[in-house]
Amino acid sequence: MKSILSFLLCSFLLNAQAHSAGPIVISGTGNPAAVFCDKVRGQLVVVESDKQKTTFCAIGKAMVGQWALLSAVVHHSYRQAIEGLLNSSSCEAGDGVIVNGQRQDNGSQISFCEYPDNSIIELETLRGGAQARQNQPLIKMILKTQN
Repeated sequence: MKSILSFLLCSFLLNAQAHSAGPIVISGTGNPAAVFCDKVRGQLVVVESDKQKTTFCAIGKAMVGQWALLSAVVHHSYRQAIEGLLNSSSCEAGDGVIVNGQRQDNGSQISFCEYPDNSIIELETLRGGAQARQNQPLIKMILKTQN
């Protein structure tokens, strides 16, 4: 009888401990924008500013926010960063704010435009516009999905 009670007590304690260990987290496929960037052979670039860490997808030398790229290519929805690039407009014209940061991979300084819709684009990419040679792989990727 004593061993049955001991067994039941141990079972109860083990069961209670297992349930109090916290929630079970099931890992999914990852950040959809990061997965997409990798799929199109882009390079994820993390930039740290005073405000936050921001992730870009670099297509060649052109850098745009990973979510803005995913939205444009997959969902055919242009966020302000993509509209600014296609229309060759300035950051300020779209009510954007210029933010300075530092790349985590190589420590170099980078400036980017952050728009009210939270989309981002690297400043040199934006200033080059749709006609800049360095932006052509990105532009072709975006426009190809519209046909």
